[in-house]
Amino acid sequence: EVLEKCGVVLGNLSFPTRSSHRLLAPFYAQTVNKALREVLQDDDFALPLHEHQPDNEVVTVNPSRMVAQGLGLGKTHYALDAACATSLYAIKLASDELRTGKADLMLAGAISCSDQLFIHMGFSIFHAYAGHDQAFAPLDKNSGGLISSEGAGMVVLKRLADAQRDGDDILAVIGGVGLSNDGRGKFLLSPNPRGQQLAFERAYQDHQLQPERTEYLEC
Repeated sequence: EVLEKCGVVLGNLSFPTRSSHRLLAPFYAQTVNKALREVLQDDDFALPLHEHQPDNEVVTVNPSRMVAQGLGLGKTHYALDAACATSLYAIKLASDELRTGKADLMLAGAISCSDQLFIHMGFSIFHAYAGHDQAFAPLDKNSGGLISSEGAGMVVLKRLADAQRDGDDILAVIGGVGLSNDGRGKFLLSPNPRGQQLAFERAYQDHQLQPERTEYLEC
């Protein structure tokens, strides 16, 4: 009965995984073969390619459905990709499901388990990695860039009154969430200061919060 009123919002970085990228390997090989034949001036050159059919063909849209079916959840379930803001969007959207009464319990979280080749290629194109002689220090002006890794996290969300009624262990209360979509303001890796400020203002104003009473920020 409880699970019938529970849903899941799952953030999922929409890059191929180690298994699913093998489904596309023939297409990559065709492109690379063509380029190498021109460079080598050898029409017979061909990369060795081993056909592989993974047991799990999930690419990007199915993980939330698998979770919902596996746990027997009866409410909203979907996956989303908002890059670095994915987990925050998942919590915001799951909170909306509770606030509007569409669900009484929500799972919200995100997973990053993409094939590292694609991750490294993408961030390298953006020159986003810190150099070997530079520091990696988030939110520090002296930081030389970022590092990439894998991870997963999930939280269980309920309306505060329901959690208190049921005697749940309450680890935290979400006071407010502020979002702003400002990627085109400057550059993908250089957030627009006005957009960042707007996100804070929305979090505080929409929920009658005072900045000086804030204990924790996720950004």
